[in-house]
Amino acid sequence: MSLRRRFTLLCAVFLGLAVAASGGGAAFYTRARDAAREHARLNQAVIVAGDLRSSVVTQAAAIRAYFLNADAASYGEFTQARSDAAEITGQLQGLISTSGLRRTVEAVTQAALKWRTEALNPLIALEQQGAYQQVIEQYAAGPAIGLFQKVTTASRALQRDIAGAENTAAKHADTTRLNAIEYTGGVVVVIGLAALLIRAAASAWLVRPVAALADTMRSADPVDQLAGSGGPSELRDLARSSEGLRLRLHEELKEAARSRATLGQHSSMLMSLRARSEVQADQLPAGWDYSAQLVPAAGVVAGDCYDISVVGARLTMIVVDVVDQGVEAAFASLRAKELVRAGLRMHGAVGDGLRWASEQMPDAFGLGVTAFVASIDCATGTLTYANAGHPEAVLCDGVQSQGLRETGPEFATPDATWATRTLTMLPGQVLIAYTDGLVVGRRDSRRFGLERLSNVVRDNYGDSCDVIVKQVLTEAGALMPGGANDDIAIAVIARAMPM
Repeated sequence: MSLRRRFTLLCAVFLGLAVAASGGGAAFYTRARDAAREHARLNQAVIVAGDLRSSVVTQAAAIRAYFLNADAASYGEFTQARSDAAEITGQLQGLISTSGLRRTVEAVTQAALKWRTEALNPLIALEQQGAYQQVIEQYAAGPAIGLFQKVTTASRALQRDIAGAENTAAKHADTTRLNAIEYTGGVVVVIGLAALLIRAAASAWLVRPVAALADTMRSADPVDQLAGSGGPSELRDLARSSEGLRLRLHEELKEAARSRATLGQHSSMLMSLRARSEVQADQLPAGWDYSAQLVPAAGVVAGDCYDISVVGARLTMIVVDVVDQGVEAAFASLRAKELVRAGLRMHGAVGDGLRWASEQMPDAFGLGVTAFVASIDCATGTLTYANAGHPEAVLCDGVQSQGLRETGPEFATPDATWATRTLTMLPGQVLIAYTDGLVVGRRDSRRFGLERLSNVVRDNYGDSCDVIVKQVLTEAGALMPGGANDDIAIAVIARAMPM
């Protein structure tokens, strides 16, 4: 067999392996990419399913408040929550692809529809006719509670099934990614073995024959030496082709490394999530002011959140902190905040509302969720609060400061209760609640603690809450020269001195 034919055959085999490796690599990468996308969709579906359950809880709390108080605002909140639930259900249907999960979503939808049509709509009609006592009696004795429990059971089943599907998808994504990496490693090994084969073939077909030819040429005629000097052109062409092929293989290996890195990033990429509640200035009762701000740690999704809301003459503050950062922490803090809001609507005491919210979120135990909740009667200044393992809030004026310490353990602690404390917020006093990111910064062994916070309020006493928040963050930032390594949330409420 001629040299050209030998190398033609060898190159054909090698190129066949390269094509097969490329095709197989594309198939593995496609499967891994599709698995990562499915996992991302189901991960988002877990979040949306939680939102659906929260909207159901909100509907129940709002309609109960409407029946008890004939409060038009509560009925509006119920209507909005029902509209939100319909929108969330549509989002959820778009995120899931299996018929089993779709049937579970449909079961929740049908249970909610039956609850509204068979239990709530007749009661709403009676309520609108003014039969308030009859509505309360039928709500307690009728099918409303039982049907709502079925909705709750169906929504729990939906969350459980989606979480199970997401866990399976995560394992499948990890497996396909690992298979792609292992396949790439196998391709590298095959390429290495092929390179060794080429080297052996080159040594057998070129080096030794050329060396023998050189020895022969040294004893040959000048014409023979001229004809044989430099070797055949096909060997020179092959050398150039081999060099080009080596460079291409090097680029393919680099591209494979980049593809693996991209795959790893895609498999762990999550949606950014952050939310805040703002109250317009004209909604505040006369003589009251507030300001709040959320400062995420650099490069991460904030795991803290706050909520300031006004209903009539009652001003409510909620500040939630999660030890971790990122999407899971952000979702946990937002869920806790919304559940606390719902709990406050259903229970009179702040501590009882906090306990109810904690019971709805047992999966948050171990995430390090803390919360400070305060409710203020703006007409009398009566302040009731509960503190679930949160840094102590501060109530101060231009002279003295008082810490509002823990009244119970961290949020979601099993079988826990939280005491409700009551005091009076006098004219001229300022209430400040914050997360622990505010007090972790240090420089020269100094710490931005309760004393420094109180000093800022005293130095800026009489200024607006916006000024106080800005000055607190400025002075705390001076102790964090490298930037905050934890989220910071701060909320300030002030009662003005009488004119």
